[in-house]
Amino acid sequence: MSHHPEKNTPTQGPPVSSVTDLPKSCSCSLATEDPTVILYPAMTEIIFLVESDNDSGYIAQALGESIITQADDLEILRKEVKDAVHCHFPDEKLRPKNIRLRIVQEELLAS
Repeated sequence: MSHHPEKNTPTQGPPVSSVTDLPKSCSCSLATEDPTVILYPAMTEIIFLVESDNDSGYIAQALGESIITQADDLEILRKEVKDAVHCHFPDEKLRPKNIRLRIVQEELLAS
């Protein structure tokens, strides 16, 4: 299965133009002879911003990827986020090894 990301996220390495350009430590196993295909090493981490929502509990949205999910509480949201990442990255070799949740809390103060 080939993977052609649209953009380079902060947790990805620099783009490479062929498998021979991959660093020795890269776990990316994609192979292509097409010089127009740009490969990215597998992400090591994906970051989600988590915000509370009055209607649905919590909403988590990935930075740099089109992944969004929601749940009633944080425990369920953690499971939903993992499931969404597994669905978005079905190839385990390309899937981020770590998922970071940045829980954003908004607070309004009177001046």
